[in-house]
Amino acid sequence: MLQVVTVRRGKVLDKYLKKIAQIKTGARVGILNGATYPDGLSVATVAYINENGEMRNPRRPFMHRTMEQNGEKWIKGIKNTVNGNFSEANVIKAYDFAGQVAKADMINTIKKWSPDDPRPNAPATIAAKARKAHSGKGTTGIDPNRVLIDTTTMIQSIDYEVVK
Repeated sequence: MLQVVTVRRGKVLDKYLKKIAQIKTGARVGILNGATYPDGLSVATVAYINENGEMRNPRRPFMHRTMEQNGEKWIKGIKNTVNGNFSEANVIKAYDFAGQVAKADMINTIKKWSPDDPRPNAPATIAAKARKAHSGKGTTGIDPNRVLIDTTTMIQSIDYEVVK
């Protein structure tokens, strides 16, 4: 049976509604502006190509996958951190915590990405990654079959910021 509840707006409720409306904050997670490879190439450009695919590069949507798998958890974390205290400092704290968790989740998504999803690196890519690691220009200890990880610059460039 449907139950109708009437909420009467009073001074206290109006005060909180105005406070909540004034707190315009959120968190951005991903490759933030300014991150570059040693040769000057934008890390965001490489992340975009990996995320969406381009020409011979298959789509490896690590950002979207992270959001799909963890978005509800982040929202619940924000709700639990705020816990009815809608002060600006508390809301910012909630988004800061959510940003930290989302950053860790995105890094984890990359680290656990299957080399065969959606297809493995091309033999030429595997050979180039092995040569780079052997010459000291790549990261040693990284399996050249791994996708999304070569020099670890992209994964180290993942960060978050709370925006107002």
